Amino acid sequence: ELKGCTFSPKINRRKGDGSVSAESHKTAYNRLYEHSKNRVLKSKEAAKVRKQAEVDRLKECTFKPKLQAKRRASVSSRYQNPEARKENKDKDKGADFRECSFSPKVMDVNKKMTAAKRYTSTNIFDRLAQNKFESFLQKEKKEIAPSSNVSKTKLKRRSSLPNPGQTNPDKGFQSFLERQNKHARMKKLNKKKIEAEIKTSFSPKLCKKSLKIANRKSQDTFLDRVAKERQLKQLSKERNLESNKDPECTFTPKITKIARRKHPRSVIEMSLGDSLKKQERIRTMKKKVDKEELKKLTFKPKTRKGNQNVEGCLRLLSEPETYLQRIRETHLCLNEKQKEAVRMKEAKELEECTFTPTITTLPKYLKSHTECATEREEKLQSK
Repeated sequence: ELKGCTFSPKINRRKGDGSVSAESHKTAYNRLYEHSKNRVLKSKEAAKVRKQAEVDRLKECTFKPKLQAKRRASVSSRYQNPEARKENKDKDKGADFRECSFSPKVMDVNKKMTAAKRYTSTNIFDRLAQNKFESFLQKEKKEIAPSSNVSKTKLKRRSSLPNPGQTNPDKGFQSFLERQNKHARMKKLNKKKIEAEIKTSFSPKLCKKSLKIANRKSQDTFLDRVAKERQLKQLSKERNLESNKDPECTFTPKITKIARRKHPRSVIEMSLGDSLKKQERIRTMKKKVDKEELKKLTFKPKTRKGNQNVEGCLRLLSEPETYLQRIRETHLCLNEKQKEAVRMKEAKELEECTFTPTITTLPKYLKSHTECATEREEKLQSK
């Protein structure tokens, strides 16, 4: 195979005495294998150095926090023992308020202010929940009744005070009805006043003939007048036909009773109407023939019951806005697959080419020269 390959690349010689190293005699496979082994060994050594450095760093950190051991408290249901819950809450509150040492100075209620004392002595919830007027009366009766200083007349006066909560429903309904009746009477009076203002005294004079016409129209209804007009039109048509009859046209065809009752057809009905009826008959006949043919076809294929939640690939109804974006993504995926296929093909073709020339790196002055040349070319292309 190698007899036809006459190409021999020119390669720079190594610097030195021209002595060949031991690695040059080794095969490419052994050289690459040794190189990978060396890389693995180097990475392991680097990891060991990192670990050692971390251990040395942690030796300097001598602080160790004190941690409480986990307590296994007995767990019980919250709803069966509500008292235990309250006790725990009170304990927690006490522990929270130990640090709170501030206590504001508050003025005490004066001894003369008996009502204020009673008000502050009651619970806040009872104060807000109960009706103020009722609670005030009840407390006054309880506290003032046994005392000898307050007379019975004062108690009677206080008990006879009007209670806003207790009202008679019958009186309220009667007053509502009286107000409604009064409003209705006022409405009627206003209506009569407006009618008297709008009313006119003018009455037009009519002649005898116009009065007769008005009386005649008032007797007949609208439908009666329409029927009379139809009769007059038919009579006028018959008179015109009789007047236009030729004396020579004496022929009168014999017609059955059913034909006489039928409505006479016009020219359009006889021409266009008949053709449309014929088309409808043909359609109905075709439908009947198709139905008879389909009756013979008894085969029914068995189909699976597909999942109802399955959507179409296009998703035009659910996601119409992202349709173009999805098409672009599919095109990009196809292009990438094609590129990968081309790369794979090129790799397979290059598998047979095992020659790898050894290339030396360029010196610094040549590298700078090539970089300057590439920059100039890019600038010229951009212009």
